[in-house]
Amino acid sequence: MRGGAVYKRGSGGVNRTKMVSANSYYYSYFLLGLTYRDSCYECAYATPTRVGDFTLGDFWGFDAVDSQIDPRGGVSLILVNTPKAASSMPLLATDLLVEPGSFDQAARGNHQLTGPTERPDLRGELLHRWQQFGAEGLQREFVKTNRLGIAKWKCKQLLRGLLG
Repeated sequence: MRGGAVYKRGSGGVNRTKMVSANSYYYSYFLLGLTYRDSCYECAYATPTRVGDFTLGDFWGFDAVDSQIDPRGGVSLILVNTPKAASSMPLLATDLLVEPGSFDQAARGNHQLTGPTERPDLRGELLHRWQQFGAEGLQREFVKTNRLGIAKWKCKQLLRGLLG
């Protein structure tokens, strides 16, 4: 699974970085729900009934939706929760590539839209190891135990580069 981040540096420049779960303990454990804040496991807002006009997020599972949009660059999700938001969509659609869909389509790959993430049993152990060894220690441990996954990812990258 791939993701990325864009952030401003102190000097005013912008950094863009790609993250791959095969290479990053943090991203891999995040995708498993192991690194969330405690409140995320009890979130009162993780329900189909939304409190804001819009809900914005990543559209996880978009590639399973029948669409003309290419999901390789990532697809954002805009949930229209109120009549006020619905009346704003035509204006937003002038600057965005918008494709209507259903809440059920979005919820299939975004479970937090219907309920909070269940706290994984391994979370306590992971936090204990983080306190003991720090982020660098967890990354070393992750790389050591995930050599096969990292090798597969590197092979895929090499093949993509060769095949264009």
